[in-house]
Formats: sequence, structure tokens, C-alpha cells
Amino acid sequence: MKKIKISIIGCGSIGSFLAKFCDTEISKFTQVVSLYDLDAAKAKKLKEKLKKTVRIATSLKEAVNVCELVVEAASVDASYDIAKISIMSGKDMLSMSSGGFFDKSDIFKLAEKKSRKIYIPSGAIAGVDAVKAAAIGGIKSISLDTIKSPKSLEGAPYILRKNINLASITKRKIIFSGTVKEAVQNFPKNINVSATLFLAASGFRNIKIRIIVDPKITGNVHKLSVQGSSGEFNTSVENAIFPDNPKTSYLAALSAASMLKQIATSIRVGS
Repeated sequence: MKKIKISIIGCGSIGSFLAKFCDTEISKFTQVVSLYDLDAAKAKKLKEKLKKTVRIATSLKEAVNVCELVVEAASVDASYDIAKISIMSGKDMLSMSSGGFFDKSDIFKLAEKKSRKIYIPSGAIAGVDAVKAAAIGGIKSISLDTIKSPKSLEGAPYILRKNINLASITKRKIIFSGTVKEAVQNFPKNINVSATLFLAASGFRNIKIRIIVDPKITGNVHKLSVQGSSGEFNTSVENAIFPDNPKTSYLAALSAASMLKQIATSIRVGS
């Protein structure tokens, strides 16, 4: 059986999790052939934890050239450029940073032109399959409330610009309300789910995003409400925090692992 050759770009907590998943759980179908991170020490540390031999690439281009599927777990700032290089090199890509593709439809046109695929996991929310289906019939409204601990928002551009003292917040409080574009710009590492919703909804722009902080919460909560010609549906997910990364939900990593498994095998479940 021919294995899919995979390069992991970004060797932090999520990239490491996915590399280990490929190296163990679906090793019958996948082979991690290279690792790349701007911090070479992270790639070296990850290599030592993998069972199978893997190279540490010295450049993004090298990592892309030796694989068939690029797995991006780097950042919103880098995902678009990684996607472009991957597609131009004739490689498919799975991206953990959907925010990097917001309002950049040219990358999808390029992928279509080059007959390449970009895979975006559903992440930390439930109902993406229903959103995609509803978009075909027509969507009237979408709203997303994201509830997080104050600590998980530390360093976000919006928090810094507004000089918000997160430590002083003692009860649940709405700190942001706006559009997907504003959410992605102001919270690039915290609200990728909003960009994923935008893409799933075929570019429906009237998505209302609220970010709420709650010092008593231990995980991340996403409450989604959608109305359209197909009817109405609501989902609520209370996510456990990903180990060692309070900015990420564990479900986000698991959804990427699930997508990798579907790509590697012949099983497809859901839309």
C-alpha cells in the first residue's frame, strides 16, 4: 500500500500532535517525511519523539518538495504563503489557520487551476457540515458567540490596542462584537473558527461574532446559530483546552487528525 508522504510545517503543540498521530495511529497510510519550523529546535525536539526516520528541512521549499501533502500548523500570518508555495509546487495542503484565507479567494482559484486541494478542518465548532449544506439552499443569518478565559486572549492585537487589563475582569463580559473580518484581524490566534464559518457558508458575510471572557471558565465555548431556507439550527460546544496551549481547543487538533484519516483512507463520513 502506497503511503501519503507528509511534511509538517510548524512544530508547536498542534503540529507535534498531528505528526505523532500520523506516525502511530494512521502509520499504515501515512509517512511523515519532513519537519520544518522557523525555530529549528522545535523541529529537532519533535523528530526525537517520532518512531520513524524523518528529515528536518532547512527551508519551507525543501519541506514542500519532498512530500505529497503539506500540513500547516504554523500561524495565520504564514498559512496563505505556505498554501501558495505548496500549490505552485503541485502539492495538496491541510491548514490549521483558516484565518489566513479570509478574503483571499485567489488561493482557491489557484488551487482549482493547478488541480490541487486545500483541506480545512472544522476545528473547535460543531455544525460545519450543516452550514455547508445550508449555504446551498441559502443562509439568512449566522451568529457565533465564543466564550474564553481571559488568559487565552493574552497578546491579541485587540487586547493590546485597547489596553484591556484581562487580569482585572472578575465576571463574564463581552469584550468584542463585530464581523468576521474584524474578528480575524483583532484575534488572529483565537478565532479561526469565524473564518472557517465564513468559508463553509460560501462567503456569507453577515456573520455576527461576539467574544466573551469569563474568568470562571476552564475551556473554550462556541455557540453557533444559523437560519436559512433549510430551517434553523443551533450548536454549543464546550471544549477542553489543548495541553500546553491555552489558545487552542483540543477538539481543533482532533478534527484535523480526523480529516487526515479521511484523506489517507477510503472512508468519507459527513458532507
